[in-house]
Amino acid sequence: MADSNDTTKPYSATKSAVEAGAGEGMIKCPGCSKDIHQLASDCPNCGFPLRSRGYKSKNITGALAMLFGAFGVHRFFLGQWWGLFYLLTFWTGIPSIISFFEAIVFWCSNVKSWDAKYNEGKPASPNERTGAGTIVLIVVIIGFIGVAIIGILAAIAIPAYQDYTVRAQVNQAMVETSDYKYAINKYYQANNQLPYDLSEIGIEGNALPSGHQAELTDSGFVITYVIQDNDMLNGKTIEFEAYLDYNGLAWDCTGGSMLNRHRPGTCRNSDASDSYE
Repeated sequence: MADSNDTTKPYSATKSAVEAGAGEGMIKCPGCSKDIHQLASDCPNCGFPLRSRGYKSKNITGALAMLFGAFGVHRFFLGQWWGLFYLLTFWTGIPSIISFFEAIVFWCSNVKSWDAKYNEGKPASPNERTGAGTIVLIVVIIGFIGVAIIGILAAIAIPAYQDYTVRAQVNQAMVETSDYKYAINKYYQANNQLPYDLSEIGIEGNALPSGHQAELTDSGFVITYVIQDNDMLNGKTIEFEAYLDYNGLAWDCTGGSMLNRHRPGTCRNSDASDSYE
């Protein structure tokens, strides 16, 4: 005969458990008024649920914390409103770190202590244990798929964003060279030759407002980009070569070591490389 005071075994509300334990450890079912064990999660006679809410599996909670803890999903699953703090601060990365350790704590928790804290002291029925295992598997699969999708999107988005920021810096310097081109054009019209020094066109120093360097060459000038914390741009050049067309002096900016994908459309060279050696 089963000991009705043994609370270490999860009572699945079978009729044998009911018949075995009249008296101590038994309660009346609110649904049919028959005696059932106090730890039963539902009545074996009428199916009346005895837990005020569904069973909260520590394995499911741990999986949610590990995979979606940054958004507080595991706290919402436990019915805890402070999951909102995770959701509102997920961008800091702190909730991700916290939930990682919470997942470990959940998985390592004693089942009896867990049930006492989150399940009104009532263990899972066999059906709930089976369902919990299935849900954990589904959550893990969805989590891995989500991580894979995020990884793919990041692999596409991060290089694209880096190229965008580089092009923005390149374009800034290109705009700043308009004064150089105007002064050189004016000098050429007056002297029928290119200047030998920036001072001849009224420009002191070779630094652009953005900090990049511009130097005269025999055929025009060259921009050298100076950005110490950006290896894709620092030290790279775009060469402006002057030539005559029907309208006078014109500029070809396809020369230099800058990658094609970082150049403005008018300065791209179909023969140039799209990767640095």
